[in-house]
Amino acid sequence: MVALWNGSAWGTLSEELHRAWGFGPLTFWREHWHTLATNTFFVRNTLMLLAMVFFVAVSVGVYEWKAGTRRAMLVFWAANVATLLLTAAFVVLPMRMAGIPPRWDWAPAGDVGASFGGFGCLGAWIIGMREIRKRNILIALVLAGMVLKYVLAPELFGDAGHLFSFALGLLLKTRRDARLSP
Repeated sequence: MVALWNGSAWGTLSEELHRAWGFGPLTFWREHWHTLATNTFFVRNTLMLLAMVFFVAVSVGVYEWKAGTRRAMLVFWAANVATLLLTAAFVVLPMRMAGIPPRWDWAPAGDVGASFGGFGCLGAWIIGMREIRKRNILIALVLAGMVLKYVLAPELFGDAGHLFSFALGLLLKTRRDARLSP
């Protein structure tokens, strides 16, 4: 509940804190390595906090129940960190090199939230399902949801990050484990 303490849950996260503790893909290389972890403890407002608590409880919680706490935390943090770096490298950097002026929707000054780790756990949980048809339907539903979200409320950095982290979760869970079937 760090978001309650730091004020970001109430929509009062100052721009200074946002830039200092949220992951900034354009400023990250200026010794802001700590933001690979701290970004997860901040949110933009109360609605984002509620959505994040629900999403993480379901995605990480179910995967933790199926795969264990250690595995869930490994997948969560690996997906979060790798996604931040991949999204900065493959979305933001090319746009910046092409001379496209930075905008909030594709290069946030400080991305916040735990959704990248949550999508990683969601991917790992789904790929661990034994029933191939059910697994493929769930993957298609998640991807359709991502497309719909992008169409309705595009946010290039976040949307690309959700796709990257979901794919990483699918890749991080490479072996079939009977415990992970529903």
